[in-house]
Amino acid sequence: MHTNRVRRAFTLVELLVVIAIIGILVALLLPAVQAAREASRRSNCSNNLKNLALAVHNFSVTYRDRLPAQQTRIGWKEAPQGEFQGGIYFTLLPFLEQGSTFDQVINGSWTTGSPPTTNLGINNTWDFMLGNVTPIRIIKQPSLQCQSDPSLVYGFGWNQVGSWASSNYTSNFQVFGKLRHGSGSQIPMGGLSGITDGTSQTVGFSEGYAATRYYNIANLPTQGAGSYGQLWDYPGRDWSWAWTPQLANTIDFPTAAASTNPAAQYPWAQTPQIRPKHDVVANIAVVPYPADRIRPQSGHSVVQCAMMDGSVIPVGGTIDATVWRYALDPSDGQAPSLTQN
Repeated sequence: MHTNRVRRAFTLVELLVVIAIIGILVALLLPAVQAAREASRRSNCSNNLKNLALAVHNFSVTYRDRLPAQQTRIGWKEAPQGEFQGGIYFTLLPFLEQGSTFDQVINGSWTTGSPPTTNLGINNTWDFMLGNVTPIRIIKQPSLQCQSDPSLVYGFGWNQVGSWASSNYTSNFQVFGKLRHGSGSQIPMGGLSGITDGTSQTVGFSEGYAATRYYNIANLPTQGAGSYGQLWDYPGRDWSWAWTPQLANTIDFPTAAASTNPAAQYPWAQTPQIRPKHDVVANIAVVPYPADRIRPQSGHSVVQCAMMDGSVIPVGGTIDATVWRYALDPSDGQAPSLTQN
C-alpha cells in the first residue's frame, strides 16, 4: 500500500539562512576577485612602463645613443627623425609597434581641401586625420593607459572626453627635455651614455592621473584650481605645461634656492601620491591632499616608475623627498636606490 507523501516547502527561516550563507560567500570571494583584478591591472601597467623604457633604448640604438625629445619643433634640423611638431609619445610611436601611424602622419597629406595640402602632418601631428576620418589626438593608446586610474573614462580623462585621448604615464623632463633648442624644441642634454648617475638609478617614466582639478607648488595653503591632465599626443609645454605628460618640469616650476621650505625650494620634485581624489579641489591644509598635477600619482597601492635601464620599481607615497629628487636628476652625482624607500 502506497501513501502519498506531501513534500514540505522551505520555511522562511531556512530561506533566510541560505540567503545569508550565499551573502557571506560572496562577501568572502569579492575582495579576492577585486584583488586579482587589481594585480592584473598593476602587472599590465608595469609592462606598459617597461615597454616605454625599452622603446627609448631601441630609439637610442637606432639613432646612435640619442634620446627622444620631450618636445620637437619645426626648425630643429638635427632632429633624429626629421623635422615635425609633436611630443615624446608621438616620437616613440615607431618603437611602440605603431610605425605605420607615425609614417602616415609624417609622410601623408591632410585632405581638408581640394587639392589636398601635402605634408601638413609634420606641422600638426595631433589633428592629422587618419583615413580622413579621425584626428590622431582622439585615438586611444591602451599601451599608454592604466585602468586603475579613477580619472580615466573610456580612454579619456574626464575633462577631455571625445577631445584628446589621455596618457597615464609621465616622462621625466630632466632626462628628455632639459635643454632648450633655438627652434623651441625641448631636447635631452645627451644620450643614454650621458646619464652619469646610472640608468638603473634614474627615473625615465612614472605614473600619473589622466585628469585632475588642482595643482600646488609647495603644500602651502594656496590653491591652483582649474582643469589639468595628460594628453598622449599633446604637442608640448609651449602650448601648456598643464596638459603635457611630463614630470620634473624645471621651466615652469624652477628651483627656488632662497626658500627654506624644502617643498617650495624644489617644486618640480614633489613626491608621489597614492590614490588621491582626482575630481575635487580640497583645502590644501587638510591631509590627504587632492591629486596634484605636478606630482606623480597612481590608483595602485604604489606609484610605478620605469627606470632608464628598463626596470620598473614601485615607489611609495612616503619616499624621502631628497631621494626622489636625486632619482629624477640624471647627472647630479647622487644615486640613491629607490628600492630602499
